[in-house]
Amino acid sequence: MKTIVTTLVLSFALLVSAQTESKTIFGIVTDGNEAIVDAEILNKNSGQIALTDLEGKYEIKANIGDILQYSYAGMNTRQVIVEDVTRILNMVLKSKVTMLKEVTVTERFRPQEKLENNYHDNPRIIKTVFGYLNTRVNFGQVVDLDNINTTYGCLVDLLRTRLQFLTIRGGCGAFEPEIFTRGIGSFNPQGVLFDVDGQLMSIIPEIPIFDIKRVALLRDFATRVKYGSLGAGGIIVINTYGGAPRRRTVSEKLGLSDVYEKRSSLKEINTLASVPNYIRVLEKSESIEKAKGAYTELNGRYTSSPYFFLDAYEFFFDNGETDFSDSIIEEDGYNSLFSKNPVLLKALAYIYQEQGRYEKANEALKEVFILRPNYAQSYFDLANSYRDLGDTKFAAELYSRYNYLIQEGFLQPDTVSFGNLIKKEAANLVALDKKVISKDIEVKKSLKNVASNTTRLVFEWNDSEAEFDLELLQGKNEYYVYNHTEEESPEDIARGKEYGYSVAEYVIDERAARKPWQINLNYHGNKSLTPTYLKVTMYRNYGTPSQSKQVQVFKLMFKGANQKLLTL
Repeated sequence: MKTIVTTLVLSFALLVSAQTESKTIFGIVTDGNEAIVDAEILNKNSGQIALTDLEGKYEIKANIGDILQYSYAGMNTRQVIVEDVTRILNMVLKSKVTMLKEVTVTERFRPQEKLENNYHDNPRIIKTVFGYLNTRVNFGQVVDLDNINTTYGCLVDLLRTRLQFLTIRGGCGAFEPEIFTRGIGSFNPQGVLFDVDGQLMSIIPEIPIFDIKRVALLRDFATRVKYGSLGAGGIIVINTYGGAPRRRTVSEKLGLSDVYEKRSSLKEINTLASVPNYIRVLEKSESIEKAKGAYTELNGRYTSSPYFFLDAYEFFFDNGETDFSDSIIEEDGYNSLFSKNPVLLKALAYIYQEQGRYEKANEALKEVFILRPNYAQSYFDLANSYRDLGDTKFAAELYSRYNYLIQEGFLQPDTVSFGNLIKKEAANLVALDKKVISKDIEVKKSLKNVASNTTRLVFEWNDSEAEFDLELLQGKNEYYVYNHTEEESPEDIARGKEYGYSVAEYVIDERAARKPWQINLNYHGNKSLTPTYLKVTMYRNYGTPSQSKQVQVFKLMFKGANQKLLTL
């Protein structure tokens, strides 16, 4: 069996996303309350255009990987990448002119603090003499040396190799190399200005390459004006490790007590309304045998709903009917609904993992891997699944295979978020199991910013279209929120789809964990009327021999309700 699985992994891992199957995408476009008539849906790959009808409905053809753009006069434009499971996309467009909320105004008066907090997680942020800048906004090219292993003889070689739009005369051995920005003052070129950790220099600074963390070239007019005549020839910003802000823990990033009262109040959810009708029928049965009979009758009515099978499975499993619950998935719903749908298979795997049924979860995740060999998280999930089974050697092989595919160009690396997460996961595996040896896994570098005895939270969601606000609160003084929405974090969502992952992590150090933390979530939907399954994996004593983990799964259904997930 192991040989068969290994062959599947190695064979399917070499596939890239080359699917061209055309499908029809349909849905409704609204402003959040009413339908929008004549909203334009553009397939940016094929050029096809569709308009919404009087009810806001539309249909459009698309291939996997196509980008659909939704637009309407006076509304913010939105874009969605079509995935293998994409079928229904209900889009909400918001007005470009909106009233500012009090909380938003408060945050915008402190943009530098926000940029500083995100410096280590966002490689496009640089530190300059004027404070922190996001090069995406300021049209700058940036290189983060944290993600580059190549060595350079000197700074001139680094600039010549990694930055475009530069003309460089001389090299490492030259007495005084000259550096100009192409396209700026071509007739009478002026040399570039160096901004090193906020200190301006007109000559090339003598900095060891290993001390440099980030390099950027700023050449747009608006930014050069800030530097006056000295910056007319463009600016090269250099951030060193010593000049970068200290990486903050979750507890240190907070301090937003002024918004605590507004964001911490939980909306009560009607517990009765959150229970599907079919579960209420099963719960009212006088005996488990009558509940089975009720299920048989309900099956004919809900046979096309995978969530009916998932809920029924959990009901009978929780009531000790393991064999019957397995038959619900394996016989009644699996072949027709689950077997070719990676989103449903991940939801099923989450539930199996919460129940400690790791063999079942592994089988489901192997199918997800086969369906999505070009998704980065397929390797992450399957490796963790084998680790649950105690097969750490094969888990390490999967991480090595992932690294190999990155190196060979079959998969593209995400150096902003997921790349660091999977490196940390692999390094943790090797660090805790001395029998596992892998030259492809860098243990010390990946774990250098993670202290021992920490609590690590990993959040995973089965549907990449899911939008939510995740809140971590510790009393009135400690507060952090992650806005995973198209409105607040369109880059994060697009990056997750591009590389194929739906996961985020947070680490709470030992000191911050001494007081209880509350985790809340405000769900905003997934562009369809289906639930989203969220898996929360909590690691205690992370990175130590006594490391333990606990998995909890939440079925998200109600939009706009700030729900309490768990307390640490």
